[in-house]
Amino acid sequence: MQRLLRTLKPLGVLLLLLAAGYLLPAQSSRRVTTDSTLLRLNADAYRLLFCNPDSSIQYSLKARERAEQLQDIKALAKALDHLGYAYYVKGSYEQSLKYTTEALAFAEKIDDREAIASAYNGIGLIYLGHDQYDLALQEFRRAVDFAGIGKDSSHIAAYLFNAGICFDQTGEFAKALSYFNRASIADKGHHVSLMALNRLGETWLHMRQFDTAIGYYRQLLSDPRAKEDSWEKAFAYAGLAQVAYARAKYDTAIAYGQKSLDFAQRIHAKWDAERAAKMLADSYAALHQYHKSHEYMVIDKLYNDSLYRDSREQVVNFLKLQQREKENQLLKDLSGQNQKTIKLRTVLLTGACLLTVLLIGLALIFYRNYTVKHKLSQQLATSNQLKDQMFSVISHDLRSPMAAMQQMLELMKARQLPDEEKNKLYDLFYRQVILNNNMLNNLLQWVTTQLTGPGIVARKEELDPSLIIEEVLSVYTYLAGQKKISMENEVRTGMTIRGDREQLKIIFQNIIGNAVKFTHPGGTIRLFHTIQDDTITLHVKDNGVGIPAPKLATLFEQSGPSQSTYGTAKEKGTGIGLYLVRQFVEHNDGKIFITSAENKGTETCVSFACAGLPAS
Repeated sequence: MQRLLRTLKPLGVLLLLLAAGYLLPAQSSRRVTTDSTLLRLNADAYRLLFCNPDSSIQYSLKARERAEQLQDIKALAKALDHLGYAYYVKGSYEQSLKYTTEALAFAEKIDDREAIASAYNGIGLIYLGHDQYDLALQEFRRAVDFAGIGKDSSHIAAYLFNAGICFDQTGEFAKALSYFNRASIADKGHHVSLMALNRLGETWLHMRQFDTAIGYYRQLLSDPRAKEDSWEKAFAYAGLAQVAYARAKYDTAIAYGQKSLDFAQRIHAKWDAERAAKMLADSYAALHQYHKSHEYMVIDKLYNDSLYRDSREQVVNFLKLQQREKENQLLKDLSGQNQKTIKLRTVLLTGACLLTVLLIGLALIFYRNYTVKHKLSQQLATSNQLKDQMFSVISHDLRSPMAAMQQMLELMKARQLPDEEKNKLYDLFYRQVILNNNMLNNLLQWVTTQLTGPGIVARKEELDPSLIIEEVLSVYTYLAGQKKISMENEVRTGMTIRGDREQLKIIFQNIIGNAVKFTHPGGTIRLFHTIQDDTITLHVKDNGVGIPAPKLATLFEQSGPSQSTYGTAKEKGTGIGLYLVRQFVEHNDGKIFITSAENKGTETCVSFACAGLPAS
């Protein structure tokens, strides 16, 4: 039942919410009633979670009010937990975290292990939503442990299900399938087993086993339990739309995408609506219906802006602070016990021994402080270096497409063109804007995941390099045309390698951009591949100005203005391209090498391990 968490309030508000869990008098903290009205309100709130979250919220609010009147903390924690899930379904993640945090405080106060497990699950979801998969798995395992103490099989199923999502996101598909199946068995035919059908379909989709994925999506849609479940229907239809899009059946993708959007909007589920709108925009663009594509791009942006309204970094910082506070408290408890032992022993020690112990203690404290400060300094330096690299990537990859758009505008402004030619130019400009917008969105999302993680990490998946090369070539088509450069793409489709999609785009954008930049007007750029010993090598060869031998020797070792030179049409570079390209190639377990001769052209070769070949 998980969706990616996107938005939260500042840290101070969250800490106040933690304090809110202790407002009731201590003497009533374990009072539990059997009030029938309260039991019915909580039951109705849970029943309506996935088919009518707005109504679920109303029942939960009434349950909370009555539980506060009766001072029933167990029922109060359950009502707050239901509120957290209902807002989660709607995509209102700020409200979801607020109520989940309150529920955790009350659950810990009365040591309600089932409710505590549910709260750990919520924290795991927040880590999951910010690509902190190791931390998310830790929380889900803690939730399984707490639920296991009470033999709560339904909650154990949910936590296994969430762990499966982590494995799916990290590309460990076999583990993901295993966890989803275990969750379905543990759930014994309840709601988690229904959701597992969707996620099994999603994992098979990621493995590009489309027929198997379709089978799971259709099984969910035909299941009687899904009759009133708009949330899961929205997810299933979005999955079918993705399959159709991957098979280039764009009309079918549009039909499924519209159904997904309708179900998502019916329950105000922002995440699902944004996903469906994005699929509709891409499908209409593939059919060259750019006005319809733009219409759904606007809808996509509205939902996306709503989900991203607040800072992702605040969420991660808050969660890490919680984790450190718990660890510090544990250290304090252990330290207190050690101090008692030391006091008992010091009675029997001489003054000389006491002085020695004191000196050793001071030395350890000074050493520990020095180690901590040194480690923090290293982390800060690494973080600053990473951010500098990310901004360099953005500036470098935007330079060429923006230059193409500028040239189009100057051409339209400076010349009196016939209407037919002007319309063609407008259409070309519009396509270039869409390409640039998609590239910028993907680039910014990728940079965000890098900055909130431990550093530059390749999130690998199985990819067809020919598709990435075609996408990059579409960005440089106009610039190459302006220089009358012939671009011959002989890279065959159907081959696959494992790598990070956005990093591979950056690699080929730099290599192809350099080829266009340093090829003379009327020249030729040839793209082809070779396969040898389970290795696919992609070649970009031009007949341009070439690289002098002294510069070729240091091409991958330095960056900055000293490494940048003007192109054959006076194009200006930044001097950071190939320096970062080498890093990205190595992060994707590849190799890069360049052969060149001055005034005879350059050939750049990038090699990766072969993951699959097309059927002969």
